[in-house]
Amino acid sequence: MQKYFYLAEDVVNKQIDSVPLITIDDTDYFNNQFGCLPTHYFPYFNPDGSFLFYMVRWLHGKNPDSKKETRPYIFNIQRNKWKSKFPTNPRTPYNLTELLARSDAIVLIVEGERSVEAAKILFPDYVVITSSGGANSSNSTDWSYLKDREIIISPDVDTAGKAYLSKVKNLCVKAGAKSIKELFTKKLGRFIIENGVIVERQGEVPAKYDLGDSLSEGWSAELINSAVNDKKLFTLFSEEKTEKIVKDNRVFEDEEEVEHPNYKLTKS
Repeated sequence: MQKYFYLAEDVVNKQIDSVPLITIDDTDYFNNQFGCLPTHYFPYFNPDGSFLFYMVRWLHGKNPDSKKETRPYIFNIQRNKWKSKFPTNPRTPYNLTELLARSDAIVLIVEGERSVEAAKILFPDYVVITSSGGANSSNSTDWSYLKDREIIISPDVDTAGKAYLSKVKNLCVKAGAKSIKELFTKKLGRFIIENGVIVERQGEVPAKYDLGDSLSEGWSAELINSAVNDKKLFTLFSEEKTEKIVKDNRVFEDEEEVEHPNYKLTKS
């Protein structure tokens, strides 16, 4: 598997701004509760580039129905210690620094920090962001940075993903986004990579499938470009539903295409 996210061992040895390094001792309460150690520390930053907070991620805890657990951590300056708490709302989106630096790039919104890091590799022409706190907390993020930006949303393949798509679309409209399109991760999930070759998946696309799974299963930016140039696979990136675009601060049905240097997303 490719290394496309902040691994715990990377972050505990990396100084960020003036805050102390966060370690497994700082997350001890949840380590015991979940029965495992953190696997990822995803840093969020302020518009000026200063550190804001971490989203810490655990995998395979005591709860058999949950593959992951996440908790926020801020540094309490008064007490000189890390504390599991979100900063004051609204919170900045993940990968804000790149969003501000690449002001002309199309913005791809996904669910979760892991998917952001994967999508950066799969779609390098886009700036990839997400909100913090899960699919049900999108209202807590400051989406104003998306004013006049072209947006593509790629939610997870599940019911929560559909709800996230709907909520984020409305939030992007309120933020004054220039346009809003949809990219369905399920299209990628219908194929897997075997020995560098694109083959059709046998069976259904796994529940909760996301771009992190796509990368783990062998997809790359080069393979994506190769697939869309193959007429047999071109519909891999077609829209599954009529697209919605933003006009006069409202969302309208339309059939416009998403232009991309290497491919386009169209209505199927």
